[in-house]
Amino acid sequence: MALTARVSRGDREVGATLRVLRGGKGRSTPRRPTARSAEKCRRLFVGASVFLLCLTAIGMGRVALTVKATEAAVAACSLTADIEAERIAIEQLEADRSALVAPPRIQGLAESSMKMGAASQVDYLELVDTAAAVGDDGTEVEQADRSDRAEAVAGVLAGIMRMTAGEAQVLLVGDAGLTSSR
Repeated sequence: MALTARVSRGDREVGATLRVLRGGKGRSTPRRPTARSAEKCRRLFVGASVFLLCLTAIGMGRVALTVKATEAAVAACSLTADIEAERIAIEQLEADRSALVAPPRIQGLAESSMKMGAASQVDYLELVDTAAAVGDDGTEVEQADRSDRAEAVAGVLAGIMRMTAGEAQVLLVGDAGLTSSR
């Protein structure tokens, strides 16, 4: 076993010595906590806990609001990018439409697929809406006879125009479908 170190000096040993201290007015013994001080500590602990919980809730609320704001900003950036992509697509469609309705292209389609050519002579029809029309020789033509002829000519012209417009639309849409699939 280990012993304390002792130094011997002649007749006296030097080492740790113990002294007895007596309690008096200057020194007091530690007291046990009373119920009043325990209740005070308990209240202080509860108050500090409530304060820390409130501080935590406020911090978490701030973080939640920051997250929501960040999500909204990301969504706004995404929408802005989508809008820009749609604008680019619209501009591309406008360019394609301009190319499709170009007169040289339509003329080329008409010549190649419909065997059409430039007209050598152009005649225009004028429909006059008067009570009585004057014939080529200066005589009045009756309104009923004139209106029957005008209706017949207008019906034939309308039919031809509808048929031509339908064929042109089929050619344009058919060719546009081939162009867009490339």
